[in-house]
Amino acid sequence: MREIEVKFLEIDKEKIIEKLKSLGAKKSFEGNIEALYFDTGKKELKKKGIILRLRKKGDVSELTLKKWISVLNAKVMEEKESQVGDFQEIRNILHNLGYREIVRRRKYRMTYVLGDIHFEIDKIVDLPCYLEIEAPSIEKIRHAVDLLGLSMEDSKPWSEGDVRKHYRRKG
Repeated sequence: MREIEVKFLEIDKEKIIEKLKSLGAKKSFEGNIEALYFDTGKKELKKKGIILRLRKKGDVSELTLKKWISVLNAKVMEEKESQVGDFQEIRNILHNLGYREIVRRRKYRMTYVLGDIHFEIDKIVDLPCYLEIEAPSIEKIRHAVDLLGLSMEDSKPWSEGDVRKHYRRKG
C-alpha cells in the first residue's frame, strides 16, 4: 500500500476537531502510541531507504516496513503493515534476528476518518500539536486540505523525525 501524507504544524486542535466532526469524520482512535525503530548495527536498512517499526497503538501491536518513494508535495512511502502478537515478544524476535532499537518515540494521537482519508492529531511532549493528513492520492490530500480550510503551501512533506528536528532547531 502507498502511504501519502502531509503535516500541518502548530494547529488549533479544537478548531480542527470541530471542523472534522462537522464534515462527518468519525473518531477511530485516541490514545498513546509507543514506536520502536530498528536497524542493523551498520544501518543497512537506512542506507536502502527502509524503515522497520514496531508500534503499540493502544492495545494493538503493529509491525511495519516502509520504503521511501519520494518527498515532493507529500511524503510518499510503500508501506506493509500487519498486526502482530505480544509487543515484547516481537521486540525480542527482532533483537534475536540481529536488529537493534535505534529510536524510541512516544506520542498521544487522535485519529479521525472521512472515507479513505485519515486525519491524525499528534501531541508529542514539549511540542505543539500537529495534524497529519493521509490519503491514497495527492489529489485526495488536496481535497482534504481544502475541506479544512487549510493551504497546501503550509503543509510539510515531513516524517515525525523531521518535525522533532524542526523544533530542536527552533530551540
